[in-house]
Amino acid sequence: MTDSTPEYRYWAFISYSHKDEASAAWLHRALESYRLPKHIPGQEAYGEEIPRRLFPIFRDRDELPGSSDLGARLREALAASRSLIVVCSPQARQSKWVNEEIETFNRLGRSDRVFCVIVSGDPGSTDPDLNCLPAALRQEPLACDLRKGAERRHDAKLRLVAGIVGLPFDALKRRDRQRRRRLAIGGSIAAVLLLAGISVISWFGLEQRAMARARTLAAASVNATELEKNPVAGLKLAIAAAERSPTVEAVEALTLALAYQRSLVILEHNNAVSGASFSHDGRRILTCGRDAAARVWDVASGQVVHTLGEPGSDARTCVFSPDGSAIVTLPEKGSPLLWDSATGRLRKRLEGHPEGARLVRFSPTGKKILSADKEGIVRIWDSTTGRLEKAVQVSDAGVRAAFLVAGGTELVVLTQHGIASVWDWRAASRIQQFGETLTWVDDALVSPDGKRLLINNYQYRPYLWALSNPARFIDGAMAMPHVRGAAFSADSSTLALGGGDGFVTVFDATEGYQIKRLQHPDQVSSLAFSPDGRLLVTAADAIRIWSTPVLGGGVDNEIATLRGHAGWTRVVGFAPGDSSKILTIGSEDHTVRIWDISSPADRTASMKLGKLSPQELLDVARANLPIIGSSEPSQ
Repeated sequence: MTDSTPEYRYWAFISYSHKDEASAAWLHRALESYRLPKHIPGQEAYGEEIPRRLFPIFRDRDELPGSSDLGARLREALAASRSLIVVCSPQARQSKWVNEEIETFNRLGRSDRVFCVIVSGDPGSTDPDLNCLPAALRQEPLACDLRKGAERRHDAKLRLVAGIVGLPFDALKRRDRQRRRRLAIGGSIAAVLLLAGISVISWFGLEQRAMARARTLAAASVNATELEKNPVAGLKLAIAAAERSPTVEAVEALTLALAYQRSLVILEHNNAVSGASFSHDGRRILTCGRDAAARVWDVASGQVVHTLGEPGSDARTCVFSPDGSAIVTLPEKGSPLLWDSATGRLRKRLEGHPEGARLVRFSPTGKKILSADKEGIVRIWDSTTGRLEKAVQVSDAGVRAAFLVAGGTELVVLTQHGIASVWDWRAASRIQQFGETLTWVDDALVSPDGKRLLINNYQYRPYLWALSNPARFIDGAMAMPHVRGAAFSADSSTLALGGGDGFVTVFDATEGYQIKRLQHPDQVSSLAFSPDGRLLVTAADAIRIWSTPVLGGGVDNEIATLRGHAGWTRVVGFAPGDSSKILTIGSEDHTVRIWDISSPADRTASMKLGKLSPQELLDVARANLPIIGSSEPSQ
């Protein structure tokens, strides 16, 4: 099959094993940032004019937006690419997906536009563990060698550029050498003129110092973005560099930082943060922790709207009501407090727990508030007036978790030792009891539809129950120990569990059978599904975005990695009804962040970064700096 009227979007598609990601990332940047010598732009390649830069180049980790059909999106990108660059290594040869990308490109009739970049292994070896050329290659393609002691990286880059635009390598190298010679001569002349006229053109010296400072800041920016994994700091440094002098290095640092910067809002706290949530309309954020009070923040400005607290107390738990009209907070020791979210005024102190409550939450409808204590008493309150409606003694062993389900008419309670019970709380009568005795319960979670209960014990295994009458234990294939985080999808059909072994396992929540295991590099602290169910977010030392797997899906469906928090992170959830924005808590840097998790292609395609002037690029960079909000010092 040939493409008679191709519509190209990309100059090249980079195919690689994710173990070669560092080489692919360098190649991506090198190709997109290279400026072709004068007189070459304007010539034709594949029926269109050669630009000054080969922008954009497709690399799936950077360009691919969230999709449940990852294969289809990759095929679209391959069809829209003029050339295919294969990063060759023994890992790439063994990769099913690298070979499939090559086969797909060959079927488009473009096998003569496949270029190889050797990063490790031996292309001539008969040892399958050493040979680096994927089996799908139909003929020995043009190749360049990035192995240590082989071809210079600059020459390898020129060889690829020449192949992509259809120019003889020697001609491009000669033009490039001439350009470098002209630049060197020009620099020498400038230096001579500077020395000769330094007494009368001191301003030129100032400009040179500005350029030198700009280059230093640009290098620090690239280091912050790529090595320190802090693109916000990288973007600030790149802006400072470009403001001093719009050198090539400053422009490249701006472009790189913009591709990685996704923090929209950063809310800085004075101490550790234990809770954060969006209001129902996504316009405000509620946070609490070891500070002296909970705070309500305006998302648009990053400013504190209300401070909710009393002298000498903190708020370890804080929750918006489902309609956003009320807030309930719970100090480490003491009674729950009911607040008016519009005014920030205290409505009622929910007194009645002699030793203090240990948990508090709203009912799914928001009409009731549930609180429980270690004496095994659960109290139900009216969320508008704060009036106590019922106190139910449900256990002598203390309450580990409690939920209102079935529209708020039934109470599900879990004790510290794993025994669950369902109550008619108005009649204070137990409907049924189920479960088995455990040494300890780490966490419990009820599905959004209120029909399933997950009980988690880190040492043993998770237990999933259908809240029918009688309750039904859903066994399936969930015998996995060391669960750190859990999340149901919004439609309650899927359950994801994060293990201490670094795996994330996705299950069918109805029967409990395994759908997929995702290899995560670190112990997962928390997970969240997007509102539309298409994405799964996992958090550890970094935030990773996955396309929600389906039974029989591909092996690797990780879309992107977000970095910015210092140390471990916890994902709280998505903005209401918005599958592009998530809320996270930094365990060590005491910040809460809102992220834009749409892909760089979605966020920057309209910008056409490669075609912007330095000043236009600087304006775009300033507009992409996150909003920084700081709480007032603790009293």
